[in-house]
Amino acid sequence: MCTSHPATSEALLQDAWFSSLPLPMQQGLLSLAAIKSVRAGRRIFSRGDPSTGVYALLEGSILVSGDAEPVKSNALIRLSPPI
Repeated sequence: MCTSHPATSEALLQDAWFSSLPLPMQQGLLSLAAIKSVRAGRRIFSRGDPSTGVYALLEGSILVSGDAEPVKSNALIRLSPPI
């Protein structure tokens, strides 16, 4: 469990993918975890950006878009964290 972010650990353990990982991998990911808040309408990353890690959505929702500017017409899916 992540001692610096216990609420994050609990939220991630409710996720089927994360909770199915071997315990050492869960602990490794949690030890590197950093919580970032992103304001509405801000881009998290774009297609072609170099990989910088694994993202987990803890609250709110994100719009996955296939274009440079997120508009309703090119939205692929809106994602929310598991309940």
